Amino acid sequence: GKTFQIHRLLVAIKQGSKPGLENEVSSAVSESITYGSLGGMLLLLPGCGLLCLEGEGKAVVNAAFKVQEVVKSGIVTAANVVSTIQDAPRPAFTFWAVRNLSVNKGDGTMFEEESLPAAIAEISLNLQNIGKALAALPDSERQKKLDQLKTSFHNEIPRIEDVMGLASNEDLPSLEEYLDIYHGPFDLTLDSELVWPVPPAMEY
Repeated sequence: GKTFQIHRLLVAIKQGSKPGLENEVSSAVSESITYGSLGGMLLLLPGCGLLCLEGEGKAVVNAAFKVQEVVKSGIVTAANVVSTIQDAPRPAFTFWAVRNLSVNKGDGTMFEEESLPAAIAEISLNLQNIGKALAALPDSERQKKLDQLKTSFHNEIPRIEDVMGLASNEDLPSLEEYLDIYHGPFDLTLDSELVWPVPPAMEY
């Protein structure tokens, strides 16, 4: 079969007051599958959520740009890139799913600079474990597990306080900043373009 590098992107979001987040993100994913294999999960908690996109690079990046349009619409008020891996060894999410979890609201965790990497690694690994466990099931069994997500994966589901804290953390790049830096137009100014008068053409 065709082999490709797996790009995994994890984004923490703060929800706005406008409805439609589930449909908009799901549409972004379905429209981006034309660029290659793509899966993941949108895990929604009261006021915040985690979005994991995983698959071929072009598909993930295209979906991310479409999600950024959702941010600009006001449906999402903040979106921070928590982690990005462009050569993951194997996929965790071979499917796409959206689930709302009903939990008590909490204040965002104020991560110390020293503790942030370890917290991100733990959340990312737990999400991968959820994805791998679900991907191993037949479709019908997977849907049942997704409907029982909170009880089936009690230890792996991230705390709402941590998700809210990541979505509000100013040390993390926003989705817009990430896309602009790593996937935006490349504008290179040569030193010779900054010199006036223009130096004469070289003779060969």
